[in-house]
Amino acid sequence: MTVYPFTHYSKITLLAFLIVYLFCVAFYVIVFLHDPHIDFIPLYIVGNLWRTGGPHCYYDYRILDQAYFIERAAKPGRPGYILTTPKYIDDYAVKLGFQSKYSTTLYLYFPTFIPVFSIFSLLPYNISANIIIALSVLVIMLIVKLIISETALSSEKYIPYIIAFLIILFSNPARMAIGWGQFTPYLFALTFMSLYLEMRGKSISAGLLLAVAAWCKFFPGLLVLFWIFRRDFRSIAAFFAGSILIFAAGLLLFDRQVIHDYFELLKVMGRGVTFCAANQSVEAFFMRFQYPIREMLGVVTYLVSPGLKIIALIIKTIIIFSWFFLIMRLKSRQEVAGALGRNTILAGYYLMAVMVMLLPISWTHYYLFLMPLTFFMLDLFRDKQLNIPVLMKVVFVISVILTFFPPEAFSLKYLANFMNSTIGRKVSVNVVKFLFSSHLIGGLAMLLLAQLTLRYMKKIIADIKSPLNNNDSKGNEGL
Repeated sequence: MTVYPFTHYSKITLLAFLIVYLFCVAFYVIVFLHDPHIDFIPLYIVGNLWRTGGPHCYYDYRILDQAYFIERAAKPGRPGYILTTPKYIDDYAVKLGFQSKYSTTLYLYFPTFIPVFSIFSLLPYNISANIIIALSVLVIMLIVKLIISETALSSEKYIPYIIAFLIILFSNPARMAIGWGQFTPYLFALTFMSLYLEMRGKSISAGLLLAVAAWCKFFPGLLVLFWIFRRDFRSIAAFFAGSILIFAAGLLLFDRQVIHDYFELLKVMGRGVTFCAANQSVEAFFMRFQYPIREMLGVVTYLVSPGLKIIALIIKTIIIFSWFFLIMRLKSRQEVAGALGRNTILAGYYLMAVMVMLLPISWTHYYLFLMPLTFFMLDLFRDKQLNIPVLMKVVFVISVILTFFPPEAFSLKYLANFMNSTIGRKVSVNVVKFLFSSHLIGGLAMLLLAQLTLRYMKKIIADIKSPLNNNDSKGNEGL
């Protein structure tokens, strides 16, 4: 498809985009005015330390209440620990303007990106925190606009855009990503754009963007599987070249002890799983049925039992093999190397969703990665030629609600409390635990629907039906 500059669109469309943008920015700035932006402060701290020549304590941590958890470890299945920053870093954060009753969170990105984050430290903390909110809203809106432009929605009035923007921007994943000052919107944009560019022949750019995304958080690197499937070895080569450059830059800018501290912190974190409500992983889902409901509100990292590890491994193996099963059903060899159609797009979007569900710590805001698949499925389900059953459409709506809406939206938490006081604790706890696991359930339902939809997609030739292919012939040079 052709990407047009903003001057291409009508003044009404641009005005509607601007109004929605300003409304969302104002909403998040006001709502989170007194919020500590808990996930932005570590980026600001390390950036300020590097810019001002402070100590290289970027990855310092402490294990809180270690004696308490060692004592609890005597109870089968209950050992755990809390990783947090040392007090001197908390004090340094307060000096920078971070006013919160909470301790600062850990910095978990590769050292190479610290100079980039130092740009934010040029301004006072509160100003930078609001700027990151405004940028996050803009990035999400632009990517959603790009996703929608690949569907039949792009041929309609701008009202569907406004509705889609508002639904996504106020969804639970976006709310947590924007309000907490998370880097996830940019991570999502990097990953999506690498997929987007590769499917349009921009292999080098795609590989370099994915390298940046993968060295922020490793899981976007799974997108290389899609390029292997597409036999795009230029993208793969660019990805590995970019990875080498990023790692080399880290060695040049920082001493080896900093690099060692980074991997040591990841190793300590990887020893267990935090099963709080914000973690929407397979492990966290099952662990919620092993521990008291009150502990879901904490940030305790518990060791995973061998049995649960096996169960999680089996489920994740099924999830990743579902993608291989999907592409085997989707593509002929000729289409893999040739035209860009619905099949190719589905394979890429499906893998982006799979990435999130393979992580042991899959935070709620990571579910932004399911947006492309969601809009793609919406486009398919609106296509009258496919004649998809009503039951599947109903399940799709439910899966969207579970994937993007907060558990509180169902008001069933209050029902659970009522059940707790009238019927019994066992029933109410299970209800609440299920609600706090809704994003994972919704995502798995989305994957299942994508598989079931394939039989209906066979009725239409992908490269003829796809709005992308209709436009690609007119001007790939506009990308």
